[in-house]
Amino acid sequence: MKPSNLARPFLDQAGHLLAQVYLPRIAACLRELTAEQIWWRPNPASNSVGNLALHLEGNVRQWIVSGLGGAPDRRVRDWEFSEAGPIPPRALIARLRRTVADAARVMGKLESEALARIYSIQGFRVSRTFAVEGLGEG
Repeated sequence: MKPSNLARPFLDQAGHLLAQVYLPRIAACLRELTAEQIWWRPNPASNSVGNLALHLEGNVRQWIVSGLGGAPDRRVRDWEFSEAGPIPPRALIARLRRTVADAARVMGKLESEALARIYSIQGFRVSRTFAVEGLGEG
């Protein structure tokens, strides 16, 4: 395969992992917990499972949907960590599903030739490849 022919398989694999592997695993774990367990923190300096779910959703939306797809970036990162719930497990899963579906649509429309284009996301200058591969760092 020529390098330009690698983009579509890379994007397809990233979309598959996000939607068909990672999301179902996260959703299954969230369904095992009560809202109280999801929002429990061992101490004020720690994050709850709910905070981490909100952070993941915010990260994917910011890096893929907004950063690469051009949607407005309305992320409030501090809220992801300060929220104390209780947002029910179903609502967290629904947020994640919507964001992953939006991200999959964006990745499905990305042009192979533009995969190396540089973007500014979260103050970092990154290529589309980096943004999709790492789904951001935080």
